[in-house]
Amino acid sequence: MKQDAGTYDLRKETGKFAVSVLGTGQKDLAFAFLRHVEPDDGKFGDYTCETKTTRAPLIADVPAWFECEVVNSVKERDHAIVIGRVVEAGVRDGVYVLTPKECGVNYGGGGSSLRLVPGGSDTSGVSSRARPSRN
Repeated sequence: MKQDAGTYDLRKETGKFAVSVLGTGQKDLAFAFLRHVEPDDGKFGDYTCETKTTRAPLIADVPAWFECEVVNSVKERDHAIVIGRVVEAGVRDGVYVLTPKECGVNYGGGGSSLRLVPGGSDTSGVSSRARPSRN
């Protein structure tokens, strides 16, 4: 993430972050967050958000999510990779995740798809497991 982004400072300050995993068909939702959007009154822009263990906001209408505590940050030029330990995760629906290919963007890499499959469990008792697609 860009080090001059407000979200980077917030992660440094709180030591926590959450990731909302978008599903296939949620391209518009992905592009709605190309710029920073402040949560306000239970919403991120036009989208309902919720909080769980870390109190970091999550988009409510996504097939999966995970919350982390920051364990490290690796800085390079104007960006940083934030490394977190997952403290809670969940899968709401067995759908494929949104891919860069579906969005019409290319960041390099293989572009394989991943299907979210409810099942398994973590220490919080929330069902979560992902399997690579065999398509």
